[in-house]
Amino acid sequence: MGTPRQTAEPCHGPERGRLTLAARLPLGRAAVALLVAGCLASAPPSPSASPVADPPTAQPPSSTAPAPPVVSATPGDSPVPVVSGIACDVDEHTTYHAHAHLNMLFDGELQPIPADVGFGPGCLFWLHTHGPHGVIHVEAPAEAAFTLGQFFDIWGAPLSPTEVAGRAVGPGESLFVFVDGQPYPGDPRGIVLGNLVTIELQVGTQPLEPLPYTFPAEFQ
Repeated sequence: MGTPRQTAEPCHGPERGRLTLAARLPLGRAAVALLVAGCLASAPPSPSASPVADPPTAQPPSSTAPAPPVVSATPGDSPVPVVSGIACDVDEHTTYHAHAHLNMLFDGELQPIPADVGFGPGCLFWLHTHGPHGVIHVEAPAEAAFTLGQFFDIWGAPLSPTEVAGRAVGPGESLFVFVDGQPYPGDPRGIVLGNLVTIELQVGTQPLEPLPYTFPAEFQ
């Protein structure tokens, strides 16, 4: 799938940070128009990574790992229904503000994350994106353990150990998950969107070295 990966100039933009590899890739999205941007990744295999389906014995498997609590929410000040405990409010919250970054690689090709995920008609979900650069904004009325699964639910894209944003894990493939550059053995839905956390989801036959990402100075 795609042409051989090669090193290119870093992406630029107000939220892109600095990725070491770049190429634009198409990706459709349902419900809202998206800005398509991405960077093509290439890196040597990482022998230490473990697929979700076969977690290291030193850490508990996803079936026993406790999931972060879902945030309880009453309907926000808009008619848009609550999604996975996250409200869509008319006003943007500033009490708790954090940023996480998400990469998705399918067969080694970096996929864009759509812009304006979490933007409803006249309201804004607490988890959202502003640009197609993978930066997830957490802007909530109080600090809580918001998760990647909640973000995907707001996006309207599937996320499980066997499927990522419509890309099924096929025969001979695995889902490899990294958080802050380290293998994550649990269900990716339970990853907490902490401030300046980097997340990478890879679907393929072998893990690749996670792409480095530097948050822009305004997010530090």
